[in-house]
Amino acid sequence: MLRSTLLITLTIISNVIYAQTAVKIDTIYYDIKWKIVPEKDKAVYYRIAEKLADKNYKVTDYFMDGLLQMTGTVTDPLCDGDDCDNGPFVYYFNNGVIECAGNSVAGNRVGNWNCNYINGKKSSNTNYKNGLLDGKAIFYDSLTGRKESEGIHVADEKHGKWHYYDTNGKVSRIVEYNNGNYHGKCIVYNTNTGYPIAEGVFKDDNKEGKWTYYYNKPDKKISLIENYKKGLLDGEAIKYDSIGNELLHSNYKDNLKSGAWKYYYYGSDKVWLSYYFTKDSLDKELISFYPSGKLKRKEVYDNGKILSSKCYAENGDEMEYYPILTGAQFEGDVMTYVGNTLVYPKDAKQQKIEGKVLVSFAVNESGIVEEPKVIKSVSKSLDAEALRIVEQMPPWQPARIDGQPYKSVQELPVVFWIQD
Repeated sequence: MLRSTLLITLTIISNVIYAQTAVKIDTIYYDIKWKIVPEKDKAVYYRIAEKLADKNYKVTDYFMDGLLQMTGTVTDPLCDGDDCDNGPFVYYFNNGVIECAGNSVAGNRVGNWNCNYINGKKSSNTNYKNGLLDGKAIFYDSLTGRKESEGIHVADEKHGKWHYYDTNGKVSRIVEYNNGNYHGKCIVYNTNTGYPIAEGVFKDDNKEGKWTYYYNKPDKKISLIENYKKGLLDGEAIKYDSIGNELLHSNYKDNLKSGAWKYYYYGSDKVWLSYYFTKDSLDKELISFYPSGKLKRKEVYDNGKILSSKCYAENGDEMEYYPILTGAQFEGDVMTYVGNTLVYPKDAKQQKIEGKVLVSFAVNESGIVEEPKVIKSVSKSLDAEALRIVEQMPPWQPARIDGQPYKSVQELPVVFWIQD
């Protein structure tokens, strides 16, 4: 009897000790979608699970080469999905760098989570509530490690004021959100000087009301004022010169040119060009003047169709007519220039990379090519060669309005193909 009682007591004690000690279970194998597979040779990941005293399981996931993929605590090691996540978790890239770390409760992320890029630099510091982003968030640049943006989330959506930064850590814009949409004041900065260059208001992701643009100067000298309605230009738009005089007074309706337009001579209040639009089409009378105020040109339009046109010398004599608008012109054939200038990058040729790179650039008032940028990419080396071709272009004939040169934007396709 004593022996039996002692045996029962020892068994109970043994079971208590067993229950308080982590117990390993068989290895579990998973495919690329984290579905359990029976065979090891079909697996991409595998899991080692240990039962804990609190009825949870500690799980450690590995890549098939033995590197850590995740450590965490779950309620069921065989659970299909994240519903069983219940405790601290650490995720890893396949190079050993921690990808993210934080806590989950009942399958939802909670509290603070810190994440990194694969190169080890911090990518984000965020907060969660019931699995949704909620609270302060900071995101970082992958190369410099500096802050890229910061603000507040509410129920997984950006809310309130957010700050954005350039790669040097300087503020590039401040914008307000509501339920993830741009909603409220927005200020854009020149990050080299720190001066504001644009400000206005968004409503439900659309520009609304008055937007003001500035010259890059400390005195916030205005360069342009525009008015918007539901994201479309609507109302007056006024462009100013650097000393505060109007250069262009224009009007829009539903993003279409509509109403009276007037250009002024730089640095004065003298009208250079006056015309009228109806739904983006020239309409009614177009008149231009010499700086002296003498009539230079008079044209009459009807919904885009020209009815009459005359040009005058400053002494009042009628002269040969020339178009009001002429586009920028390249001297010679631009595609011949491209063909004669293009040098196929060796790496792209070896890899048989072909395609069309589209480059945008400006032709200034003197005909000089400026501001080239790739707007349709193919590869790094082909993009670089296309930019070189544009940057080395000889001067163009600038675009002109009523004979006066103005800055215009052009696009050039640079085609790369390997001849057999």
